[in-house]
Parts: sequence; structure tokens; C-alpha cells
Amino acid sequence: EANSMRGRTVVWAGVLAVSAVGWLVQAAWAVPAFTRKFDVDCSDCHTIAPALNDFGERFRDRGYSIAGLEASLPDELQDQAAKEDPEDLPPAYWPISLRTILGYRVRSLDHQSTDVGEAKVKTRTSGIDRLDLTWGGLLAKDLNFYITYRPAVANVSLAEPAMFVYPSDTPGGQQGELESAWVRFNSLAGNPLLNLKLGSFELDVPASSSRRLTFSGYPIYGYFPKDSKAALEADTKLNWGEHQLGAELMGAGPSGLRYAVAVINGTNGRADNNSAFDYFARVTHPVSGQRLGVLGYWGTAPTDFQTNGGPTAAIRGSGRADQTFYRLGLDGDLRYTPIRLLFLGVYGSDSAGLFTVSDPQDATFAGGFVEGQYDLLKDWNTILVARFDVIRNNKQGNALTAKKTGDLDGVTLAALYNLVESSRIDLVLHGEYSHVTTKLTSVDGNTQNDNRFVVAFDLMM
Repeated sequence: EANSMRGRTVVWAGVLAVSAVGWLVQAAWAVPAFTRKFDVDCSDCHTIAPALNDFGERFRDRGYSIAGLEASLPDELQDQAAKEDPEDLPPAYWPISLRTILGYRVRSLDHQSTDVGEAKVKTRTSGIDRLDLTWGGLLAKDLNFYITYRPAVANVSLAEPAMFVYPSDTPGGQQGELESAWVRFNSLAGNPLLNLKLGSFELDVPASSSRRLTFSGYPIYGYFPKDSKAALEADTKLNWGEHQLGAELMGAGPSGLRYAVAVINGTNGRADNNSAFDYFARVTHPVSGQRLGVLGYWGTAPTDFQTNGGPTAAIRGSGRADQTFYRLGLDGDLRYTPIRLLFLGVYGSDSAGLFTVSDPQDATFAGGFVEGQYDLLKDWNTILVARFDVIRNNKQGNALTAKKTGDLDGVTLAALYNLVESSRIDLVLHGEYSHVTTKLTSVDGNTQNDNRFVVAFDLMM
């Protein structure tokens, strides 16, 4: 009870902090290969890496193409668009960037399962949080590409072992994988509103999870009610923050209207278990100088498989008897210099057929986050970040399950300081504290509190 009271105190302190300053983060990777290509500084596209400024967001929406954006650049940089065509670049230019994070983490989690029963576990570790190799740019006129490869660093990883599963984290250390791998055909039929992306890519979510400014992820992106079959496979359970395989049609018009529609596997860039597609759509538009949006996700999950070797030996890709789930959301991006505020509210429903109990029912829940950034010194070299996460279950798939099982409250506070910034390198000092409380989720049905403190150096070159 004392731990719970302390947890609530920390969470509400975070809420007050968010309310007081109204902070926000809208993140995207810094790619120094682009600064070298166009001979610009990181600050031309970023506030503090990896967060994008207005120009950086337009550059991203154009598939990392600068053509048509020259007027938005300072006069001395407007001729940089001439370097767009690969044939005009020096032969020595190679469009590759590297990002790595070296850090130290302290973590405490109560009611954790151990060989002697539930206990409080505290760990301290140092290592590499990620190692990304990124290529991107123009292949030919109106044809762009982007690739991110993450080599395995499990032997030196800062990630937690599998027993410490945390929302939106990859348990057990980073595994080598091709995270992003897409090509984009721009301005189909000469229409700048029609841009088609094919491959493995991140959904057009309000705040990028794989490209965020905080180490802690967005719990609402990967949340499913207890015992939902859509959440049984940890490596393929849908998470909006993970890259997905499929196709996306998107565009942004002169009025500010922006849309994205994706048809995807919905299994986080991995082999799919059934033949049905999932669908995601988001539309945003400026209102009185601020940006508001609506989004939706409709997906299916198989509840039966062909097997080879027994009922637990499912043949991958043989899923059948699909059941549906959906998510509806409202989001906003509010900017009041030096403050920026991002919010997302989601309503979710999983059909009764996803729950293997004697008397299943549709499960529903609501949740979201408020996240912000504050330009401390008004030079975008020091940013304070805060986020409050919440999830509330309205109805469980099993009527015998306590309604508040899985309810979540979380707060994340971070500070980033830009130590070095140029066209060649960006080095950011990052400090962060997070606290997450989840109701009735331990093996014995207790509420768990998860506290983490991280300090790290984020290097992009």
C-alpha cells in the first residue's frame, strides 16, 4: 500500500508538471547523411536531434526529397536542391549514417516473479541501447528509399533481460534485424497528394515510437486486454510503434490537409500468421494554427491454426477463424513557442471471439498520453520532456476478470542537452526518469510499480 501511495504521488506530480508547462515531443531520427548531402547543419531540420522542426517534417513528408522546399530555406542554402539528383553528387558521397546510444540504467520493479516467489528486484547495468545503420535518399526522380539495419548487440546491450518486459520494449537484448526497408514513388500521375510507399515502414502515428526522444515507449500503442488472443505472441503482437510490412498511400496539400492510409500485415515487420490484412488511416488538418487529427485501426487475429506435432505446434501462416479488433483515436499537435504539446486519446475494442473463456464478451478500453517539450534556453540546445500515460479498461473479455486488471498510469521526465552539433556529428546528453504502475498484473494478482533512471550519450554521425 505504501508503494502504491508513493507511485500515485509520483504519477500525479508528473501530471501537474505536464499541466504546468504543457510540453510535447514529435520525434524522428537525425540522419547526418542528409546534412552531408545538402551541406546543411542538423539544426536546419531538427530542434534537438532527433526531434524535427517544421522544415524537417515537410522534408520527411516528401520522402526525404528537398525539391520544392527551397523557398523555406535561408537564402544562402536555397541552391542546395541542385544536389538532389544522385548524378550531381561527388562520387565519394555515400548516403549512410550511424546512431548509437551508450548509457547507464538503474531499475526497480516490485512484485516480480522469482524462484522464491514475488519480490522486489533492483538492477544496475551499463551498455549500448541501440546501434542503427541508416541509408536513405533519392534513387531517381520521384523515387526515394530508406533502410535501417540494427545489428545484434545482445552481448553489450543496455536492454533488460526477458523477465523485465516493459511496454514497447524489446525484451532480452536487441536482435539483429532490418527495421526499415522501403521505397516510395512520389507524385503518382503528377499529383503531389499521391505518394506510395512499399516495404517495412513506421505507421503515421502522432508520435513516433521508434524515433522518440524518451527511452520509455508508448503503452497505448501495443495495448490489448488480458487474455486477448491478438496479444499472445510477444514477437508479432501488434504495436503501432513497430515497423509494419505493407503499403502506404499518403499526401500533404497546400491547405495543410495531411492523410495516410496503410494496408499492412499488422505483425511488426514479421511473417504473418493469417491471410487477412490490417488497415490503418490517419487524417490531420490545421485548426487556428494548431494541428488536429483522427485515426483508426482495424485488424484481425487468428484463433485457430493447422498444426504439425501437437496442438501447440502451429504452422506459421496457417491462421484461420479470424476475429476482429479496432482502435479509434483523436490526436493534436499544439505549438506555443517555446512550448509544444502532443496528445492522443484512443478507444479500443476486441471482439468476444478473441477470448477463450466459457462466456466471453467484447472487451473495451480507453487510454492515451499527453507529451511535451519545452525549449529551456530558447536556442533548441536544451529541451525538457514530460509525458503522462494512462489506460483504463471498461470491460474485460472474461467477465470474471477484475475490471481494472491492466489499468496503467505512467509518467516520464527527461532532459536532453546538445553537446555537439554540426553537419558531421550530433552528440546529445540524455537523462530520464520513468515510473509506471499497472494494476493486478503480477503472478499473484498484485499491482506492479516499475521505476527506471537512465543517463546516456546519444551519438549520430
